[in-house]
Amino acid sequence: MSGTPLTERVVKSVGKTPAPGKTPGKGDVKNLASMPLPDDGDETEPFASSEDEQPRSQPTSPGPKLTPPPRAAAPRAPAPQARGASSSSGMFGFFSLTSILVTMVLALVLAPCADPELFTTMRKATAHYEPLCRNVVGLQAKAAELLADAKWQASQQARDLHAKLPPNVQELLAKAAEPVQQAHAAALPLFNKYAAEAQQRLDPIAEKAKAAWRDASRETLTRAAPLLEQALKAAGLTAPQPAAPAPAAAASPAPATPPPPPAPKPVPITVLGLSEMNGIVEDSASVRQYLSELWDAAAVQVASKRKAVVWVLACRSEGECGAAEAKFFDAKSFYRIDGGFYSTPGSAGSLQSELTTYLRGEQAGLVLVGSPSRLHPNAVKVLNDAVSEGGHLTQDGVPVVTHRALYVVLADVPGVDVHDEAAVKDKLCADIAAAGDGDDASAAIVRSFRRRLDAVLPAREEQGGAPAFRVVTEEGNAEE
Repeated sequence: MSGTPLTERVVKSVGKTPAPGKTPGKGDVKNLASMPLPDDGDETEPFASSEDEQPRSQPTSPGPKLTPPPRAAAPRAPAPQARGASSSSGMFGFFSLTSILVTMVLALVLAPCADPELFTTMRKATAHYEPLCRNVVGLQAKAAELLADAKWQASQQARDLHAKLPPNVQELLAKAAEPVQQAHAAALPLFNKYAAEAQQRLDPIAEKAKAAWRDASRETLTRAAPLLEQALKAAGLTAPQPAAPAPAAAASPAPATPPPPPAPKPVPITVLGLSEMNGIVEDSASVRQYLSELWDAAAVQVASKRKAVVWVLACRSEGECGAAEAKFFDAKSFYRIDGGFYSTPGSAGSLQSELTTYLRGEQAGLVLVGSPSRLHPNAVKVLNDAVSEGGHLTQDGVPVVTHRALYVVLADVPGVDVHDEAAVKDKLCADIAAAGDGDDASAAIVRSFRRRLDAVLPAREEQGGAPAFRVVTEEGNAEE
């Protein structure tokens, strides 16, 4: 028998085949619905509709409901582990631990370079430690100089960009910056107050921690000195050898002289021009020629020796110094040090703070020192540190480059020949020493300051000898 699946099911259930073209009646359908279907065994219905497989909400037969046997759950395969995630986390942990250990070892090895007591201990333990520290300090100085150069170039580019802006934009930026500056000025005293209180509380703890750290470092470095000695030898750092006595035999021919290193690029004075400086010094051909030579030599000195240029402008009177100082106001930027404000022993800190604040923003600026005879030697020591060869100042623990600026000392030396460089320096240093305490330390500071004065230039004399100002003394007498 052949037919549709539905026909075959009807035949199996009722036992007869419906006539073709005849629609089953209601009784046939009712009998068919009430009769249980026979077990089909292993037969399948390849042509069964998907609708027959879907469960119905209500049973189609009033017969008893049969509960299907429970099916055994198929065993689930274990989820494969993420090998990439586990390996990456393991590598990250390994590199993190390695970096921490390397940082601790480097800090332990290089920390004595900044501590004189620990450095003495390590130098006694191993002779190879001194060249290591020398190389580290040299690298630190080069890094600080490169950072300062980059900052100076960035400030120059920002200044040039600001100069190219339209005037209305510059005015708008100035107005926008004014409230920020006012808020900063109002918040700075509170910040300084809280910072001072916190530092006062933390100083005792820091001293104890520093002492404990020094003791632990000394013990650790003493034990690790043999291993460090072997490591430095393997790295190729040779210990300084004492000079051997010259042999009595005939001297061998001297080795070939290596070529000199390339000269560094000169650092010219940019805060004011040579023509402007010619209008401040004495109007004579010899002085102008001398200033031109000093101008070129200053650019080479700053680049090669990393020493600031310090010129003394010798005045015949206080009015002449005042007239010369007023002409410096045409410079691009300047900072004036009034000796009267720094005439006390405790004023050195204020001078260093203000000077470093200016030089952090204007590395190639102009520093005018007015009334230098009233400076206390402690304040002069700050200037010595700023203008020394390779010297610098620090602000909040950060080194500040000071050798790129031009320093001009306005010296009032009445009765002294302004063309005599030695006499002008002697008079200036004698006046500064008289403002001090008269002890040996003050005298040493003044002598050090004298050695750092590069040249003396006579100030321009007023036309017809007319004074630029009238100075009234405390007694009420007017002096020219």
